[in-house]
Amino acid sequence: MLSHLKIKKKLPLKLIATFFLPLTILSAEDSRIVFDTIDSQVSSALLNHGINSSSELIVLSSETTGNVLSISDEENVTLKLTELQGTVEIYHEWQKRNQHRVPIEEALNVTASYVLLDTAKITAIFSSGQPAIDWDNFFIEFPNAPGILRLSKPGYDKDLLNALIYIEHQCGIDCGSARFVHLEKKEKLWNVRGSILIWMAY
Repeated sequence: MLSHLKIKKKLPLKLIATFFLPLTILSAEDSRIVFDTIDSQVSSALLNHGINSSSELIVLSSETTGNVLSISDEENVTLKLTELQGTVEIYHEWQKRNQHRVPIEEALNVTASYVLLDTAKITAIFSSGQPAIDWDNFFIEFPNAPGILRLSKPGYDKDLLNALIYIEHQCGIDCGSARFVHLEKKEKLWNVRGSILIWMAY
C-alpha cells in the first residue's frame, strides 16, 4: 500500500508522533461532518486501488484524520494541488468537511479484509516509549498488514462527480507517507485519477 511513492520530503519525528495522538470527537448535526455512504464509496475505491493482493490486511484508524495543515502549510498544499486539475476548488470544500475528526461508521466495500482500530487500541500498541519495539509488536499482531492507514473525509465538487481525499500511511519509525488523491465518478463508479505526495518519512 503506497509502496510506489518516491521520497520527496522527510517528516520530523515529532510530527509523525502526532499520528497516534488521542482524538477529540466533536458531535455535529451538519451533514458535512458525518462520514456517510458516499464517503464510504470513495474511500473503498481508494483502498481497492492500493491493495496489492487479496491476502493483504488493511489496518485502518476507526476515526478520520483532521486538517492536513497540522503537518503541511496551506500554501504548500495548494501549490501541489495545482498539479491535479480542478482539485484546488475541491480542496476548499475538503477543508470544511475535515475541521473535526469523526468515526468511520459506514461499512467499506473492499476486496481485502480490513480491521478498524480505535484510538484506545492504537495508544495501547504504541505505549511502551520504545517505538521500534512497538512496531515489532504491531506487525506480530497484524503480520499481513503494510502498516496503519488513516483517511480523511472526502471533499467534493458541486456535482458530486469529483472527490479529493487525504490518506496517511504509517509503517515504522522512519516509514510513512501521505498524499491527496483525486477520484472521479463515471458510470456510478469511483476511479482514481491522480495523486500528489504531501510528505514522506525516511
